[in-house]
Amino acid sequence: MHYFLPLANSFLHSKLYIEGYDNLNELVVNQSRSYVVYPPMPAVLLVPFALFFGVEISQVYPTIIFASLAGAFFFLFLLKLTKAKNAVILSALLLFGTNFFMTSLIGRSWYFAHICAVLFLAIALYFAESKKPVLAGLFYVFAGLSRLPVLLAFPALLFLLKPKIKDIYKFFTPVVVLLILYAEYNFIRFGSFTQTGYSLIPGVLDEPWFKEGIFSVSYILRNLEAIFLYFPKFINQFPFVSISPIGLALWIVTPALLLLVFVWKNRLSRVMILTSLLVLLPSLLHGSVGFSQFGYRFSLDAILLLITALIPIVETKPRLAYVLIAISVLINFYVVILYHLGYFQP
Repeated sequence: MHYFLPLANSFLHSKLYIEGYDNLNELVVNQSRSYVVYPPMPAVLLVPFALFFGVEISQVYPTIIFASLAGAFFFLFLLKLTKAKNAVILSALLLFGTNFFMTSLIGRSWYFAHICAVLFLAIALYFAESKKPVLAGLFYVFAGLSRLPVLLAFPALLFLLKPKIKDIYKFFTPVVVLLILYAEYNFIRFGSFTQTGYSLIPGVLDEPWFKEGIFSVSYILRNLEAIFLYFPKFINQFPFVSISPIGLALWIVTPALLLLVFVWKNRLSRVMILTSLLVLLPSLLHGSVGFSQFGYRFSLDAILLLITALIPIVETKPRLAYVLIAISVLINFYVVILYHLGYFQP
C-alpha cells in the first residue's frame, strides 16, 4: 500500500490530507479529511518524485535509490572509524546481509519508512563523527520523523560527537524546532500536539494483537520470541525452506550479528549496543511484531548501530567475521531470489 506518494502530492498542493484514497485502510478521517498517520519525512523525501513523475510511479524505484544512498553514507561513516576494507565489508553486510536487502526491494509504505530512517541515520552518524553537530542533529531528527523509535538513538550520536556544551545546543536546536513543527502537524490533523494518529486508525484496537492497547509490557516476550525463536521450516523440495511472513529470528536472517557477543569490552561497541536496545524498546512494547516481513523488520531502526558495534571483531578476528558475513549475504540473496520467483511473499 502506498501512503507517502499521495501525501507527497498533497504537500505539493499545500494540503496535509489526501483525497480519493478510500481503499487505504490505515487512514484516519477527521472533519471529513483523510490523514496519513505515519510521520511525514518519507513523504517529504518523495515530493520531487511526485512533482516530476506523479503518484503513479512505483514506490520501489525511490526505495532502491534511497537504500543505495544509505549504504554509501554508511560506508563514509565507517571509513572514519576503520580501514577501507572493513568499511566495505560492513557496508555490504548492511546492504546485502540483513533484512534491509529485502526491505529495499518492496515499495510498501511501512518498508519505505524504514529505508528513509536508515538513510537519514547513516547521514547523521557521518556528520556526528565529522563533529558537525547542527547537521548531525538535523538528519537525526529527519530519521526520527521517518520512524519515531529512532529518536532514541541520540546517545550514540552524542558519543560520536564528543560535544562541548555549545555543541549540545547546536545538536538539539534543529531537533527541538522540527519536533515542535511535528507537534503542530499533529495538532492540525487531530487536535492534539501529542496524538500521532496510530490509536485512531479505524478498528486498530480491535485487532487481537492489541488486546492490551498499542503498547504494553505484556508484549515484550512476544517480540523477544520473534527476534530469537522464529524458525523456518525445511521441506524436501525446492526451495527446500518455507519462511513465514510473520517473521524469522534475527540471528538466522543475519548470523553475523552473533559476533556481538565478542565486542562488549569495546567502548564504542558497548555504546552502540546499549543505544540499540534503547531504540528497540518501543518495538518490544508494541503489540505487533511487524508482519508481514522477512525477519524482524523493526530491527532496522537499530541495524546501523549494531553493525557499527561489529568493527572491533572485524578488526581482531577477520576470518570468523568474514565467514559469518558471507553466510549472512548468501541467506539474504537466496530469500530475495525466492521472493522474485514467487516462493516467498512478505
